[in-house]
Amino acid sequence: MVNIRFEDFNDAAQYLANIDDSFDINNTTNGKIIDHFINIGHKEEVYAFNDDVHQLDSVSDEIRNSNPQDDLDLSSNEVLNIIDVIEGIARYNERELSEEDLEEIEEDQKRRGIKIE
Repeated sequence: MVNIRFEDFNDAAQYLANIDDSFDINNTTNGKIIDHFINIGHKEEVYAFNDDVHQLDSVSDEIRNSNPQDDLDLSSNEVLNIIDVIEGIARYNERELSEEDLEEIEEDQKRRGIKIE
């Protein structure tokens, strides 16, 4: 698995800018960053192996409305949890899929009632 490490929201924003040319790193909020990771986290190839994306649904307005450059308490449990979740999403997003992974994705879809045989 790819080793991705985010120290803060700036690192997460840089990652998004690297994978998505339309992401405007100079005009973003932590909420926009989180929303991008929610979209990535719902991709089948990510969600089948990491369903922590739902933890991002309840991020406080204080964090969502702040900017990556704002002085957030990086040791707060909420911030640490968000960074941990988005790191995991990024790792699975960058992972090369094997045949076994593709089969696992298909099985996950069946379990969730998304794919019908």
